[in-house]
Amino acid sequence: MAVSHTAPTSALDAATQKGLMTRLIGGLPHSHTVIIVTHSHEVTKYCTDILELRRTELNAPQ
Repeated sequence: MAVSHTAPTSALDAATQKGLMTRLIGGLPHSHTVIIVTHSHEVTKYCTDILELRRTELNAPQ
C-alpha cells in the first residue's frame, strides 16, 4: 500500500525539520522506500540514495 504525505519542510525551522525527518525516516524498517522531493541539502542528509533530476536527465551523483 502506498501512502502519500506532503509536508513542505521549507517553512520549518531547523529543529522542527530535523525532528520531522528523524521521525519519518527513523521509524521505518530498512525494507521500506521513501521518496522525498527537495531542494534542501539538509534534507538529503537523511537519505541513503539520491537521484538528481536536472532538466530532462536523471542522474545518480558520484
